Amino acid sequence: MRHLLLYIAILLGGFGGLKAEAQNLQTALPELELPRVPDTLRSVETRAAYVTLHFWDAMDFQKDQLRGHNRGFLEQTLVNFLSVYALTTDSVRQVAASELFARAACDSVAWTLLGKLAEQYLYDNKSPMFSDAHYVPMVSAQLATPQWLSDADRERLAFQREVSLRHLPGAKAADFRFSTWEGGESTLHEFCKAEETMLVFYDPDCDLCHELMDRLAVDKDLNADIAAGRKTVLVVNIEPDLDAWRRHSATLPKNWTVATALDDVEELFLLRFTPEVFLLDPDALIKK
Repeated sequence: MRHLLLYIAILLGGFGGLKAEAQNLQTALPELELPRVPDTLRSVETRAAYVTLHFWDAMDFQKDQLRGHNRGFLEQTLVNFLSVYALTTDSVRQVAASELFARAACDSVAWTLLGKLAEQYLYDNKSPMFSDAHYVPMVSAQLATPQWLSDADRERLAFQREVSLRHLPGAKAADFRFSTWEGGESTLHEFCKAEETMLVFYDPDCDLCHELMDRLAVDKDLNADIAAGRKTVLVVNIEPDLDAWRRHSATLPKNWTVATALDDVEELFLLRFTPEVFLLDPDALIKK
């Protein structure tokens, strides 16, 4: 629904953004004047691209520190920007992110705040805007204009970029060995034979993992796909307590493959949280 409203707004030449997550950030500062889309641009894609590339044209970070240093203003404006940014292509997002951080580089406070907000909304999996594909251009743009980064910050952002790149659709999932609950051994790449493999990394003592497993176990569409051979489910324990894994494994559906990793998958996949889910094609390429 959110994206539908944005599409309509762009088509009509207007724009409506989402509300920022943070509370009590209302400000009396005037909103950023948004670009007027040329009438010659007719398609949703070209109009969205134009708005994304020209979104910050009216913001002079060097002169307008009143708004550039105001978290409430900058957060809501960035959320509005990201809402349209999400509707464009990878190439447009790369240019837009690069231009945003280059434009803000004259002001260390605004530049740093933009980076923190981009991380909050795009890299934190609890954010409704969480997206590795959308975060990569933002973090890459910061690393390309690093004058306001400490060595520690530069290292942290480089690591985040590597994590996101490994999780992008189209990336090859790292191969690893695993042992099944029944005692067999295999590798991920050998296992990926179905049209789609749902790979779930989990911790047997993780409440969120249990909640996900419970939902998946009763998912009618998933069970139908498994029965038809279109999809397989591989759930992989990443914790060393094998007794806890065995106890929990006995409670999981029999049409899943339940395994424990024999290699360091946390390092291979740069896992950030549990559960973490990947959908893979028969070549072990990440679908999403």
